[in-house]
Amino acid sequence: LSDAGKPIWTSTDEDEGVLATLMGLVTAVSGFAQARKDKIKAVVAGSTRIVFVIRGALVLLAVTSLSDSPAFLSLLLESLHHQILFTLTSLVQKRLSTSSSYDLRGLLGGTDNVLAGLVHRGVADAGLFTGAVRSLAISPAIRDEAGRILLSAQSQLPDLLYGLVVAGDQVVTLIQPKQENLQFRASDLNLILNFLHTQPSLKGTESWTPLCLPRFNPTGYLHSYIGFVDDGSDLCVMFVSSNGTPETFHQFQQWKLAVGQALAREGALQTILDSSKRSVAARHESVFSDTRSPLLHFIYVFRPSGDRAQTGVLPQFISPQIQGPDFATAQSKAALWTQYHEVALRLRYGSAKPEVTLPDQEDAADAHALWGKPAAHTTTYQASDTCLCMGYASTEFELLAAFPPTVLPSQAHTICQALAHDVNKKSLWFFSHKALLF
Repeated sequence: LSDAGKPIWTSTDEDEGVLATLMGLVTAVSGFAQARKDKIKAVVAGSTRIVFVIRGALVLLAVTSLSDSPAFLSLLLESLHHQILFTLTSLVQKRLSTSSSYDLRGLLGGTDNVLAGLVHRGVADAGLFTGAVRSLAISPAIRDEAGRILLSAQSQLPDLLYGLVVAGDQVVTLIQPKQENLQFRASDLNLILNFLHTQPSLKGTESWTPLCLPRFNPTGYLHSYIGFVDDGSDLCVMFVSSNGTPETFHQFQQWKLAVGQALAREGALQTILDSSKRSVAARHESVFSDTRSPLLHFIYVFRPSGDRAQTGVLPQFISPQIQGPDFATAQSKAALWTQYHEVALRLRYGSAKPEVTLPDQEDAADAHALWGKPAAHTTTYQASDTCLCMGYASTEFELLAAFPPTVLPSQAHTICQALAHDVNKKSLWFFSHKALLF
């Protein structure tokens, strides 16, 4: 909502009258704190958590009766703020400052699915709370070939800023500038992946879409060409430029066709499509060699360190589908995700207690800086009646793993070490270790 109490978006379908009352109450509470030169961040009332993130004239609010910590919810709201900037840029603040009663819903028209998708992905996808992007598991030779084809296109496209090949919501490869301040951040790339995943109308057509990458420049638009390799395919080629002329669009259009033809000619296209389908349905047994292990599920984050961290290699993660009798209900899956949120924040931030909130980050360019720091702990766990969730970190990876509640933490730790060893042996298949820069 705006700081004047004007509704902008909600994840639930509420009556306009109910919303107006709620927005008025929220505005009064936040205004009460601001009048005393203070900020309200969170309210914990029994099992209910109410979290505020205030960004200029925008007030973002999350309310849950689950056990999610305010730290996680504030991270989710920060990402929701970024997704709004993705559509409107930070100049939305200027519009609201000149007219506090302005109704932003008209400018956000058609993006309900995008914002709802961001909330869903934030709660039930590892990208947000690990600060990483999902990578497609594929042969290193195929990944390198796709990257080589993109780089050959870049040499003929002087206005190109970024080039990506994406399969569903998984990154196959990307190219970007050598200048570090121009390179992708995982949070911006996750906004793009969410946009692509929540806009099925993009398939079967070609689009020339303005977008804002808050970590790159929150005040202005870039222009993106989005084209799928063939109708019905989840394989997308995306070019991003600062030049929005029709001539640039037609250049990108021709090169999308050339990239698709080159991938098909080299045999990479069908391999990527097959890998994407397998990856969606994959179970952890395809990764972990110990099939007798009580391991139920895991999330592995490859987090480049040292020289690799400075050359544009993004944090990436893999995670099999959550399935099996232990997670047969939506409630059991939600409980697992909540435990993952808590353990991930403990690993990285040191705590996820209800009274802990993340440091306030007013500047969108500095948001998610939390993930650039070393993990606070190397091992942590949380036990519940239904699951033992273990977190295990080193300088180059973080691992979150779920086990039956009967498994001892010491046993879970040993299994995590073995799983990390197995993933590391196949790391070149799971992750891109090389930054393709121009």
